[in-house]
Amino acid sequence: MYKPVTRIRITPDGSEDRSEVKAHIQSSVAFLPITADVEEADLLERKLPNGKTQTIRLTQVTHYEAPGAGQQLNHIEAKFVSARSR
Repeated sequence: MYKPVTRIRITPDGSEDRSEVKAHIQSSVAFLPITADVEEADLLERKLPNGKTQTIRLTQVTHYEAPGAGQQLNHIEAKFVSARSR
């Protein structure tokens, strides 16, 4: 379900901080493990089946935790907009 993607965060000095996170990206929402280091305005970059790279910008990040219901229900839901494709 989750596939590796690159998380890009612009630091206060303007440089890019890149790290790999796992995500399941749908048409307008991405799902990530609860432990993923993501926040609003981060970019996620992934390779598409046609060889192009898709970049999305996270616009709303919500952490869902279900105490007592088991770890498998904990996750992050992130809404996004397209940033660029190349």
